[in-house]
Amino acid sequence: MYSKKINLIYFSPTGNTRQIVETIAKGLAIAPINIIDLTKSEVPETVIDNDSVTIIGMPVYAGRLPEVAVERLHQLSSKGGFIVPVVSYGNRAYEDALLELHDLTTAAGFITLAAGAFVAEHSFSTKDYPIATGRPNQTDKEVAFKFGQSIAELLKSPKSHTVPTIPGHRPYKPRKASAPQAPETDADICTLCRRCEEVCPTNAITITNTVETNKDLCIWCCACIKSCPEGARTFNTPAIHEVTNRLFTNCQTPLKPEVFL
Repeated sequence: MYSKKINLIYFSPTGNTRQIVETIAKGLAIAPINIIDLTKSEVPETVIDNDSVTIIGMPVYAGRLPEVAVERLHQLSSKGGFIVPVVSYGNRAYEDALLELHDLTTAAGFITLAAGAFVAEHSFSTKDYPIATGRPNQTDKEVAFKFGQSIAELLKSPKSHTVPTIPGHRPYKPRKASAPQAPETDADICTLCRRCEEVCPTNAITITNTVETNKDLCIWCCACIKSCPEGARTFNTPAIHEVTNRLFTNCQTPLKPEVFL
């Protein structure tokens, strides 16, 4: 076996991307596992060992990678270590995000061994407007596990490796400028438990005797909404309601995971 350990790198505000890369790692069946979580803060400059294999997972936001995640990824590099880029998306399309992740990690000195795109519950999914609810489900996880097993087979003959073709376009899809907006808190049911503040990946939420959200820092990941035990956080802006309704209407046919070996 080529690799002595696995590096798991992920940006995963709602935990779904983390679930996917962890399941892939189980299929690889290599220990120990080194975790680098980019979700809450920057990491120090780190050079990844060449004798390890890295699985990196990021969510897709409107066909691209989250800008804050890209910024944090720039702290990591390698000198020829194998990497498996993985993206998760909310059953619409991953567009250029997987190619973007491949390009970023290649520029950082990694060699893409395989890649994958998996469906996860959309950040805007709600009880009234479910979008890919429950994804990744058991079938998704079975695919992820088998994907990990296939990666293990590739590592048995690393010298014969060829970089897989990754779908997407260059230049990437342009990022759309949007007016700053953020979820709101219902003060009547909020208990000031601080859970939203803890999970926010950009530290946009500050809690004293009230909950304050910096709209300029909010990336619409909805981690605060998903994690609030009282259901006190909601996105009430017309723009988000319009997008949610469109996704609910057009993205109900379940899409399948895609892997590239």
